[in-house]
This record gives sequence, structure tokens and C-alpha cells, in this order.
Amino acid sequence: MKLFYQHLINHTVLNKKFFFLILLSLMAAFFLSDPTSLDTYAQNEEQFQAPPPKDLPDLTGDARADMLAIARSQIGYREKRSGGRQLSWFGSWADKSQDITGAPWCSEFAAWCVRKAGMPRELYPACISVYDARDALGKYGRVYTLKGGNPSSGAWTGSADSGEISLSELQPGDILLVRKKAAKAASPNHTVIAESVDLDKKIVHTIDGNVGKAPRHVARRKYHLHNIYAVVKPMYELCPETDILAFRYDMISTGEGRSVSPAYIIWKEREGVSGYYLLRAGTADGKYKKLASCPAAGDCAYTDKSAENGKTYYYKVIPYLDTGSGRVDGSAFSAAAGSGSRVETLPIPWNFIK
Repeated sequence: MKLFYQHLINHTVLNKKFFFLILLSLMAAFFLSDPTSLDTYAQNEEQFQAPPPKDLPDLTGDARADMLAIARSQIGYREKRSGGRQLSWFGSWADKSQDITGAPWCSEFAAWCVRKAGMPRELYPACISVYDARDALGKYGRVYTLKGGNPSSGAWTGSADSGEISLSELQPGDILLVRKKAAKAASPNHTVIAESVDLDKKIVHTIDGNVGKAPRHVARRKYHLHNIYAVVKPMYELCPETDILAFRYDMISTGEGRSVSPAYIIWKEREGVSGYYLLRAGTADGKYKKLASCPAAGDCAYTDKSAENGKTYYYKVIPYLDTGSGRVDGSAFSAAAGSGSRVETLPIPWNFIK
């Protein structure tokens, strides 16, 4: 091609000015035909559409178990390849630009599974890299190194490191940041979901997105302890909601010739939480105000003595967790999440009798 253009110039078939105009036209045509451009995307939308996920299982309300069931349900999912681009449902979910550009999607798959199990985005964002997962959960004190894990793990986790845990403390549903060939690498490059642990062989069995030969897919894999740089523990304790189990009211004499009917609210205990906030509103869709803070060490019950006879009240119980960066609970994002937030219980009316 270069010799052809030189031939044109040398033989004065075209003057230099006209030659450069032609060259600019050719360059413009090339860039306008770039398959990642929005115009090309609009004209050839079908070739960019990622395959949808497989059918999801019924959820049980146990966020950790549900997350694993969701991940298992996607085993065998395959991305779509278009011009060398990796197009996946999970990548597009995390970053809409991946509809066009495509990208590896291991971190996106793990985040999608966590979120589909009921985790609010404020507690687990749509991570698109191992660094996103480290930084997002590190501020809550939920990133750990493994005893006997990769030698570079402590240096890589840095200020996000919440301490060291043993392999026996690893739980199914935890997120692992790994590298398959990690002998001398300073950082991980792959995000996986822990499914089970073989303590004798020091191996973790996992569910991975973005693995295998093209088109990449979701499949089971396994990693030795030395390949693990960090363990990220999503706050499953805080989702989806804490169930209110029962109400009771007691007629109590005030000693002044009248009686009141305080509400006695009982809720389901949650493992791993620091305590609970009890919220109350006058209508199901009304503004819920904090009524009480109840430490987990106490009873999962509260007597609302401020309730007035003849009125209807609605209650919600939100678990909270004390972390290295302070207290985390559902009230911080319930307004953004809107009515029906997964971190809040379905409001149950309590009718007070005169």
C-alpha cells in the first residue's frame, strides 16, 4: 500500500494536496466503521446482544445459601463473541458500556450473584475488577488474608486488610480474589465464588465466571491455598430482612381508672449481626421512624409503650452490624431503595383496641 501511494505521488497522477485528501477520507471511513461506535451498534444491534442468564432458582430468604444457588444455576452459561469482544449478561449488568465494548466478566458475575440474593448495591457494588471488590468491602472491614495464602497477599490488600483468617473459617459464598499461576505475581487477576473447602488438601472448590476457552463460560474450578490473595465476605447477615414473628398487646392498668395497650413485638434472631433497629410508621407506605435500638445480646423483642389506643401502627426490623468503619444498617439506603427494600421487613399492621 505504501509503494502504491508513493507511485501515485512520484508519477504526478495526483498532486500531494489531493493525495492527502484521499488519505484523510480513507482514515475517516475506517474510524466510522469501527464496530464499537454507537452508529455501528445501532445498525448491527443483534451482534452485540449478550445471551441472557439461565433461569434463577426460587429464593429461600437465606442470602448466603441463595447466592450459592444462583451461582450454581448459571453453570454452563456461555458468553457471546463478536469480533473478538466478550459479551456477557453480567458484564452488561455491571457496566452498560460493555454492551458494545465487551470485557472479561469474572468480578461482574460474582457481584451479580450476590446482588440477586438480595444484597443492596450500597453494600456490594457492581464490581468490575478485583480492586473494586477489595476497596468496596475493605471500608467495612470485610477483606481478609488467609493464613498460608499467597505470600504477596498482605502487601496487595494493604489498608483494606482486616486481618488474617484460617482456611477453616472460609465459608461457602465468600468471594475469593485469586490468580491461577501465582508463584511470583504481586496481585490477583480473577474473582471466584467459594463453594466448598477441602481442609486436608488445602484446596477451595469454586464457581467461576469467565473461564475456559472462547467462548468463556461459568464452570466449577479449584484453587490451592497459595493461589488465594484475599477473602471478601459480603454482609449476608444484613439481608434480605428480619422477619417479625408475632405481636401481642397487654391491657395494663395505669392506676388512674384507665388502661393502655402496649404492643409487644417479637422478631426472628439473625446470626452474626450486632443488633437491630425497630422502626414504626402510621401507614404502610409512610415514613418509618426509629423507635428503638436493641443489641443482639438481648431479647429479640420490644414493648412499645408509646403506642396510643385506637391507632394502627406498622413496624419494621432492620439488623445492623458494627464494623471497623462504624455501624452499617439498612436505614442508610432504605430511602434510595424505595418501598419494598429487601433490608426491611414487610410491614405488618398492629391494631390497638380501646
